[in-house]
Amino acid sequence: MRAGNIIAIILGVLVVIGGIWCLMTPLQTIIGMAWLIGFMMIVDGIANIATWFQLRKIGAASGWALASAIISVILGIVVVGNFFMQAFLAEFLTYLTAAWLIVSGIMRIGYGWSMRSLHKNVQASMVGGRWYVVFALGILLLVFGIMSLISPVVLAEMIGMFIGISIIVLGVSMISLAL
Repeated sequence: MRAGNIIAIILGVLVVIGGIWCLMTPLQTIIGMAWLIGFMMIVDGIANIATWFQLRKIGAASGWALASAIISVILGIVVVGNFFMQAFLAEFLTYLTAAWLIVSGIMRIGYGWSMRSLHKNVQASMVGGRWYVVFALGILLLVFGIMSLISPVVLAEMIGMFIGISIIVLGVSMISLAL
């Protein structure tokens, strides 16, 4: 076995262990996502400041771009350095996901209903024959979205668990490719 394969297997095992940790601690995982967003804000701001200095040399720098970059760095530091901001961002992401579920549910209900009308008017078995599946899934999404608004912690845990499962699948894939 080559050294590269051994390293890939070791990294795959570490990724699986990280995925299991995410699966076992889903709320910490979603707060970790908020930390990662804050870190990315810092990196983006620093990169944009460096770009601003390069653009300034050729006379194309914008004060708005520099202000935006500085604000990104400051907000990123606030998010990374403040647990309450991380919790706020995690909660915001959870509510945003719940709103997305509600809107998706409403859209699917409407789409299912229009499929039903089309199926009924055209009277063709190939057109809109399974409208009730789309309609029922839309109702489920709507109900789950509303329940998520009532109890966002459950949705946050599910998001964290989904991330954990995804990371485990990634790790297993890394190991299987190395073997």
